[in-house]
Amino acid sequence: MKKIFIPVALLLALICAITGMAACGDRTPLPVEDMEWEFLTLQDKDGNVICCAESNAELYPDAKVADAEVVLANNTVTLSVDGEQILSTAYTSVDKDGERTTIYSLAADNRDCRMVSSLAKTSSGTNLGALLITVGENTYYFYAPLID
Repeated sequence: MKKIFIPVALLLALICAITGMAACGDRTPLPVEDMEWEFLTLQDKDGNVICCAESNAELYPDAKVADAEVVLANNTVTLSVDGEQILSTAYTSVDKDGERTTIYSLAADNRDCRMVSSLAKTSSGTNLGALLITVGENTYYFYAPLID
């Protein structure tokens, strides 16, 4: 029994390794400047949704409906809510996870600001780009369809 178990275990380990590599085949960072980001929500430090896109108003009846926009161009991120500019600053990539998640440093003026881009999967299995921008204690969530 022991002689059969070892080859089977090695075969299973090899299959898992190959499957894992195939699932992680594309390790290219998301092209954040080439994506059309759609606003989802604005959450406070406790995760409460305080603002949301009109398309999410039924999901978050206590949240204010807002129109947030993020523009990424020439290594600059500009974030606006209802036409008011919240943030406009340079960003640089500081860390990658070896997959498709990137952490960015924001050169904000004396404010705690961060930005992360990654992949997200919907309940239906669709892959989306995800962009989170934290300004102080609030985090803005955006998504973008992936173009394959």
